[in-house]
Amino acid sequence: MGYSGGIWILWKDNICVKIMVNYMQFIHMKLKSDDVIDWVFFTGVYRSPRRNLRKELWYGLRCITKNINLSWLIFRDFNALLDEDENKGGFNRAIASCPAFQQLCSVSELKDLKFKGPKFTWNRGNIFECLDRALCSSHWELMFPNTAVFHILRIKFDHCPLSTSFGSKIRTNSPRPFQFLSGWLSHSNFSSMVNENWNSESSVEDYVKKFMATTRTWNMDVFENILKRKRNMMNRLDGFQIVLERF
Repeated sequence: MGYSGGIWILWKDNICVKIMVNYMQFIHMKLKSDDVIDWVFFTGVYRSPRRNLRKELWYGLRCITKNINLSWLIFRDFNALLDEDENKGGFNRAIASCPAFQQLCSVSELKDLKFKGPKFTWNRGNIFECLDRALCSSHWELMFPNTAVFHILRIKFDHCPLSTSFGSKIRTNSPRPFQFLSGWLSHSNFSSMVNENWNSESSVEDYVKKFMATTRTWNMDVFENILKRKRNMMNRLDGFQIVLERF
């Protein structure tokens, strides 16, 4: 919504979704997944950059608060600050926080979930602010006590993406499934590696096992593990962004 279009909320096939309120600045819904017994409420927010519309968001959220009887997560771009230290540069910190936003959190008993990553989620010039966040009800916190919010590295856009994890999955001793990476096709040595390890005399099952083992080794030794390289690069960029925020 705003200058670019609307709020997009996408979900996988194993998620059951019931839209409760479709408002211009938020979408409120009930969700249920295969691995969660109870329904939960989720609200995706994008507060309008237009001053004449901003107050309507707080009024709309207060209205749906009256009917909240399940675990509730409210998420994304509020375009407002909760605390004075969430702003660096540009505005006077003493007047930076939003009283209406603070009142909503207090009356609705919403908790600001702690995050990992860069402190500020929005940047323009020398102004840094934390405009994006995840809030939850006490019921949500009891149901998903390991919920974590991650501020992902901002690339190209002025807002950084947010990711939320509801808790680690139970690990098993089963081996990780084989994954074919399309990036392998760009390597000049990949075709020759496949040809050298293709043996039509073996059974399909034996060949597949051998090929997966050979490809994993090739990925580590020759291709140098693209996923690890990507993680290292993102960590370095993340570090640069944190350093920039300190100046």
